[in-house]
Amino acid sequence: MTPDSRQKLTRAVHVAARAKGLDEDSRRDLYRQVTGKDTLTDMTGPEIGRVLDALNGKAGGLDKQVNFIAGLWRQLGQVPPEAGGVRDPSPAGLRAFVKLETGKDDLRFCGADEKRRLIEALKGWLGRVKGRA
Repeated sequence: MTPDSRQKLTRAVHVAARAKGLDEDSRRDLYRQVTGKDTLTDMTGPEIGRVLDALNGKAGGLDKQVNFIAGLWRQLGQVPPEAGGVRDPSPAGLRAFVKLETGKDDLRFCGADEKRRLIEALKGWLGRVKGRA
């Protein structure tokens, strides 16, 4: 990889991260999740490419845990807030919940353990709401 192509990839990562509204800590969380490294400087060209793919949603295909979490969120969104459902059933509401529970800016930056904790929290919430009905 030439220094010029590496610089272009690095710029593309920064542009994509900025477009997604990621702060520095969130970017570094993503870097660690994808490559195990904290900075782009420490990465090889292919590793930077994997980070860019992750930012653009091209890495790894469908995540069953993410789909399950989204489904639980949608179920809670169908319950009126007065009855214990979510106040904001939108994707932004889910992101806010994820941030509150994990400290991560988005579900895609959560590891498998964090996703399991989110699933259990949402299942418990849904069980309590359904128990009221």
